[in-house]
Amino acid sequence: MPLFKSVLYGTAFAVGVIIILSIFTGVICLFADISDDMLGAVSVLILTAAAYASGWRASQIKRNAGLLQGLLCGAVLFGTVLLISIICGMFSFKNMTFVKAGACLIFGALGGVIGVNTKKTGLRH
Repeated sequence: MPLFKSVLYGTAFAVGVIIILSIFTGVICLFADISDDMLGAVSVLILTAAAYASGWRASQIKRNAGLLQGLLCGAVLFGTVLLISIICGMFSFKNMTFVKAGACLIFGALGGVIGVNTKKTGLRH
């Protein structure tokens, strides 16, 4: 399977993780009073979990070059989030932008390395 295809599958998996974790966070927000600062931290955690899952899933599919796949998955995920925030008019360049970019790259790479070194699961082409 080409690298592009495994990164695409990994990114689609990350979108699913983001949706599930966002729904879970929304349900918690219904019952608890959570500050805006706390929601900002939770959004970074959701993004890093999705980057990790993306790199892990992509390297589970291709089974080699885990670090490269993880970095690509993290970069694609951050680029997607950045593009969506620009399109929606919600982008503002802050220090948190660098934190999110770094977290996506680091956790994506970590997921890729761990995914390539774990037992094979699920989808393979």
